[in-house]
Amino acid sequence: MSVHAATIEHMIEQVPTTADPGFDDADLDPAGRPPDPPTLARIAPNGVLALDLDHATTLPALLCAAELVDAIVGYHRLIGWACARQQELIAAFHARPGDASVRPVAQAPDPAGAPAGRRAWAADEVGLALTLAPGTADVVVARADRLAGVLRPTRDLLEAGRLCPDRARLIGDMLAGHDDQIAAAVQARVLPGAPEQTWGQLRAALTRALLAVVPDQRQRQRAARRERRVALYPGQDGMATLAAYLTAAEATASFEWITRLARGLRPDHTNTDSGD
Repeated sequence: MSVHAATIEHMIEQVPTTADPGFDDADLDPAGRPPDPPTLARIAPNGVLALDLDHATTLPALLCAAELVDAIVGYHRLIGWACARQQELIAAFHARPGDASVRPVAQAPDPAGAPAGRRAWAADEVGLALTLAPGTADVVVARADRLAGVLRPTRDLLEAGRLCPDRARLIGDMLAGHDDQIAAAVQARVLPGAPEQTWGQLRAALTRALLAVVPDQRQRQRAARRERRVALYPGQDGMATLAAYLTAAEATASFEWITRLARGLRPDHTNTDSGD
């Protein structure tokens, strides 16, 4: 008997009969229906799913439309899982001592001024490894630390593939200026509905939750002011992009000043345009 024939016989032997459906009454839904068959879109994301997806999509032209959509969803969930695992490792690296050991984190404050048990130059090292600007690396490490702490439920949802990295990042960024107690309360309000919401809907839900949890506008403004930042992104052909997150008054004044510069005007409105 050929290997191919033996394999087919083995597969036939494994096919469940009507007397052995492969599930029991406990698996039935409230209407008494059997569970949906597993697909690449329903399997919990993990490394095995990555292999299955890679194998199943080797020849996309051979897949039907439904199979393509299932694979797209599967990859989407896998991206969330991979992002969550990376965030876990970044937080673990930040907590690792800087002496190349694998011992538990130090209890004494770091001489370089980092909090107790934190690697002083973790953001610089992560930024170098991932080719990130220093400011961006600081944000990445801070976000990973928060996702390992008070925002762990958000990371768990991300790891389960039920939340995309963009929406998890939105939750972290909008709660970055608030203490753990407020962050936990807002997270508890928005997380149940987050998997079914678009980015814009989640942002609106976070805004409503913040208004409910922190009704004092001045307190919200103080938290927002702590997140002020300016970033410069080099461009091509002698150009660059300047991005700033400022208070409304600061942003308005900055915009007016930059507008004058762009028009070749001094603050006194004297035209100095050379015609270039």
